[in-house]
Amino acid sequence: MSYVTEQERDTRFALLKKRLENQKCFDCSAKHPQWATVSFGILLCVDCSARHRSYGPSISFVRSNTMDNWREDELFVIEQGGNKGFREYLRSRGATKAEYASELAQAYKRELEKRVAEAFGDSTSAVENKKIPAKIAEEVKAEPKADKYTYETKSFQNKTMEAKRPD
Repeated sequence: MSYVTEQERDTRFALLKKRLENQKCFDCSAKHPQWATVSFGILLCVDCSARHRSYGPSISFVRSNTMDNWREDELFVIEQGGNKGFREYLRSRGATKAEYASELAQAYKRELEKRVAEAFGDSTSAVENKKIPAKIAEEVKAEPKADKYTYETKSFQNKTMEAKRPD
């Protein structure tokens, strides 16, 4: 499955962050989380993302909301789960805190993986196959697209590219 464009990624995260529950880190409630764990579909602050990275990708696969490339199925996990989804799942099973290596958390992760498999199957694009929930697809289409400041426009990179290598 290929990556979505930076513009698509940014638009989708902007929509996700409009949801009140996604405006704070799932673990510590810090404002404006800029990271997410694809494994659990939750948004995290930089400090909590570091802790999640220490668990290893088999427990929690962490990505930057703004710096990393995202595939459609990964964005789908965040849209399906989100902070509210995981919090409700834990509460409905009597847990007050997430223990990410626990069987309970791993069961939630498997549930999200099942939703992805049902939505995508072997397809390469959920958008083309209309597998993205209609509401999210409409929000993404309606959201104005802003120009993205790219690395190519940064002067330091341009100067670096122009520099000659020593022989």
